[in-house]
Amino acid sequence: MTGTGYGFRRNRSRKGFSLIELMVVIALFGILLAVGIPNLMKFRATSAGYQCARTLVSDLEATRNLSLRTENEAYITFTPTQNKYEIYYYDENVKIYRRYKCVQINKDFGASVSLSTGGITEIRFKSQGFIETSSASETVQVKSGGINYSVVVTKNGKCYVKEG
Repeated sequence: MTGTGYGFRRNRSRKGFSLIELMVVIALFGILLAVGIPNLMKFRATSAGYQCARTLVSDLEATRNLSLRTENEAYITFTPTQNKYEIYYYDENVKIYRRYKCVQINKDFGASVSLSTGGITEIRFKSQGFIETSSASETVQVKSGGINYSVVVTKNGKCYVKEG
């Protein structure tokens, strides 16, 4: 095309983007970021909560395994005001309880994650791997990003996470 009715010529062999095309792409990128960043932040918060709940399940299973391996009592204590839990086992050699592990929720999983026990201060595993409880199970809540995860320990010592 050699010309238009207005006296402008366009060179078809020119390569690259016009300023308008570049501005449109930048505007679209900005819109995608504005929509995506809040969702990404929410995903990070909820994944930290789920990771904390899964770690708590692993630690409960480790506590149960300690009780089975040592053939003595082992327990996990919860301190929701400090957002932490600790694992103890009975050392038969010196006849005392030793701390096995301490988990600070805020330090390990971020400030958005919190622990709620509903009045439970500890879960004790007997030497056979069962827990001491008057109900069918014990539940600890992990909260993060507006989502609650329930960590459930049944009377026979099985642990699992459920959302809600």
